[in-house]
Amino acid sequence: MEYPKRKALKQALYEALCRQVSETYGIRSKQKKAQRENEEILKRLYLGPQDSCVPDSFLGDDLLYDIQTKYDCFFSSVRDLLETEYLETQGIKDAWISIWIDPSYEADTDVIVTFQSAVLLAHHSEAWNFAWPSVPALVTALTDFYETMRDVLIAYLWEGIRYEKKRF
Repeated sequence: MEYPKRKALKQALYEALCRQVSETYGIRSKQKKAQRENEEILKRLYLGPQDSCVPDSFLGDDLLYDIQTKYDCFFSSVRDLLETEYLETQGIKDAWISIWIDPSYEADTDVIVTFQSAVLLAHHSEAWNFAWPSVPALVTALTDFYETMRDVLIAYLWEGIRYEKKRF
């Protein structure tokens, strides 16, 4: 049985990814037809076996930029939710989580997510394998990345609090 908070988190992450894909690739409208088209875009980008790094319909002039955009949509949705759900609720102002992406079509694409001096996540995968067999598997991956980043962020913040208390 899944915890209600985790189920709500999964839903929020999936909606965040849909928004991010919509803003980057899709139609910016709240109409049902636009939502369906945006979900189709999401499915072509992240679901099922991939024939190439990025589906042909999303290729532009620069393949590396297209790979970077594919990864950025995914990890930005996690980052944005982590910033609003955790940093803002903890009262941490003017702080942001950075994403660094080193795209590659020949080897692993590297993704580093940082907050101040803490590395929240280091992910390495081949762009043509950056896909999941189903929506539940995709949402589970989003949730796992979120929880990993959140846990490292919490540990980093607590370490800072302990350090400040020792100083005084």
